[in-house]
Amino acid sequence: MKRIFIAFNCIFLSVLTSADLLADEGRLAVIYPKPASNSDIRDQYFYELLTLALEKSAQKYGAYQLRNGDFVIPSSRIPKEVRKGKYLNIMTSPDSTELSESMLAIPIPLVKGIQGIRLMLVKNNQVDRLAKINDFVELKTLNFGQGAGWLDKLIFEDAGLLVTPVTDYNSLFKMLNAERFDAFPRGINEIYREHRLLSQEYPEMKVDNALLIYYDLPVYFFVAKDNQGLKERIEFGLIKAINDGSFDRLFNQYFGVAIKQANLEKRKLFHLNNPFVSKINKNHNKKYWLPFILKNFDHNHLTAEQ
Repeated sequence: MKRIFIAFNCIFLSVLTSADLLADEGRLAVIYPKPASNSDIRDQYFYELLTLALEKSAQKYGAYQLRNGDFVIPSSRIPKEVRKGKYLNIMTSPDSTELSESMLAIPIPLVKGIQGIRLMLVKNNQVDRLAKINDFVELKTLNFGQGAGWLDKLIFEDAGLLVTPVTDYNSLFKMLNAERFDAFPRGINEIYREHRLLSQEYPEMKVDNALLIYYDLPVYFFVAKDNQGLKERIEFGLIKAINDGSFDRLFNQYFGVAIKQANLEKRKLFHLNNPFVSKINKNHNKKYWLPFILKNFDHNHLTAEQ
């Protein structure tokens, strides 16, 4: 009897953890990756934006249940798990040709391109050095820390920049503090919040005020290719939020202060090519992007259509 009970529970658990099924009381189950740690704030905005899109689409598509996955999954495995649909069924990622071919992208840049605006986390002893960098030759003297599986690593390497790859996100801050590399490039949507959160642990870590590295890096929600229904629902909700202004309100709530604090116009700008971006962004509406990006970098392929 005990063996039968255990087998029944295993079957029951597999049913409950399948993201392909509806959640309790007929609500659509939407399962998003669990943060790497309590201090990992990278996905707070995306989770809230996903909630907004689901709310905006509820009248048309019905009730939902959004939650994080039950356990932390390494970033390199997340796309595979979303494609399988058992433990996750939606994720956030910078666009790439590889992902756009193997999954369904919801082609609306979630942070208006600002993830491609990279500012530098550095130690105090590197501040003056970065302030003296004036051209790409001098930029190439820096050693940049990057996540080993991140698209950013490939973009920097493609540009001929020196990169130290690190497997664990939290270890990047430890290694910067230990001077294993010179600078840790972070999106403007990440850097100030990370600095505030970690400044007591790493009091010598600063946000550089001199440099700005930019490359096209639209961030999308991705779902499995056989989950067209979820794609359509999230896209509908995002467009509705853009049109009624709630998308911008959430964006400004999270990033408005950081954009002003960064003094973007006063920085030395370096533009890197991103050879890994897909063709999806050629259909973007200009209102999806930050005006600073449209002003300073070539986005002539974007449309002004509604």
